[in-house]
Amino acid sequence: MSDSKTITEQLDREPTNTSQRKDSSSSPDLSLDTIFDILSHSHRRYVLSYLSQTEDDLATVADLVAFVSNHESEDETSVQRTQDDAVRVAMHHNHLPKLDDAGVIEFDTQSETIRYWAHPRLERCLSVINAQE
Repeated sequence: MSDSKTITEQLDREPTNTSQRKDSSSSPDLSLDTIFDILSHSHRRYVLSYLSQTEDDLATVADLVAFVSNHESEDETSVQRTQDDAVRVAMHHNHLPKLDDAGVIEFDTQSETIRYWAHPRLERCLSVINAQE
């Protein structure tokens, strides 16, 4: 059996701990290439980690910017403001649209709210990465 087939079979298995979160069963399955592309940037990994821990699967852009900035910042206030601005721009123009296009989130640009749609394969990959970081 090839390595890629083994990985795919492992990712398709049911999670060992069942989650109460909404499943994106109406969304198409994510390919491994899509999952790896999504998880290739730390900002998207932080966003997904944050969203996977929310009870109602909702967040605002401000929540996500603060969370990502806090994980990547230094302690100086001026550096923090610059970091927040850079993260906000990257969220709006890159990371949130990419996650929205993949069907992982629903991003409402008017209200700046994000709804998370769980994908079990993606969450299993993210949990492995989080255990390593």
